Amino acid sequence: MANSVLPRIPLKSISNTPGEFRYSLTDAFFNELDQEDLAGGEIEVNATVTKDRENQAYSLDFSIKGFVKVACDRCLDELQIPIEAHDHVKLVMDEEETSDSDFVRTIDRRTQEYDMSDDIFQLIELSLPIQRVHDEGSCNEEMLNVLREHSRKEE
Repeated sequence: MANSVLPRIPLKSISNTPGEFRYSLTDAFFNELDQEDLAGGEIEVNATVTKDRENQAYSLDFSIKGFVKVACDRCLDELQIPIEAHDHVKLVMDEEETSDSDFVRTIDRRTQEYDMSDDIFQLIELSLPIQRVHDEGSCNEEMLNVLREHSRKEE
């Protein structure tokens, strides 16, 4: 359905049948987020939203696939890391926005749309490897020489 910088689900349009949404997120999405780890990327998001019978909650299943750009831990040059992950979130309608669960989001009953940006960002962050480095021999040689020089001085 919608394709915008921010992946928003129009909750009021979800009826008895599941709603399916697709988003193509590019560098503009990552620039809008308040974060410093991700320099950009290209992520495809597929989301399915179902409404419960009492209309008090929504079930959101989504998957992400693509790549993100981060700084290499060794040479600091840009590094593309492939991402593929799935997640499930339950959106519960209530008067106050509170929740003590990682998988449940409490949203105000008057909410017209749900912004998936934080959920997508968290899933990407959890999917990244601890060590983010280029393959052997692909790092910026000039930076590696600087590192070697500083290492010798410290010894």
